[in-house]
Amino acid sequence: MNLSEFLPMPSLLIMCFASQLRLCGNESINYFKHLSMNLLSIFLMVPPEGGGGGIGSFLPLILIVLVFYMFFIRPQMKKQKELRKYRESLKKGDRIITIGGIHGKIVEIQETTYTIEVEGQNRLKIEKSAVAMEGASSEKLSENR
Repeated sequence: MNLSEFLPMPSLLIMCFASQLRLCGNESINYFKHLSMNLLSIFLMVPPEGGGGGIGSFLPLILIVLVFYMFFIRPQMKKQKELRKYRESLKKGDRIITIGGIHGKIVEIQETTYTIEVEGQNRLKIEKSAVAMEGASSEKLSENR
């Protein structure tokens, strides 16, 4: 029997198998027990006995937080900043589309609302936060950057 055949086996099976073969008595059983405990700690990602810890144990958590920040939080903040700049740069006479899909032209600007004119000379009062950036013309976007 080759020793590499015993490596993936759990500790109890290794000990039973070694005792059945009677390989070198108790020394082989102790060796297999030690080997299987190390393998189990590697497979289960348990820190080794006798310490460890420190920054190494927090490194995976730090990396996860960093990845979330770089790929989720930061792009969303950038998008919100661009949208805020776009909404602040709107002026009387600009054509907009609301998040509900209503097309209109800004007639009046208040502190937190716009009054827009839609088809048929109807006027609607909407919140500034209801203006979507998707309907913005390309020259308006290039002006904001």
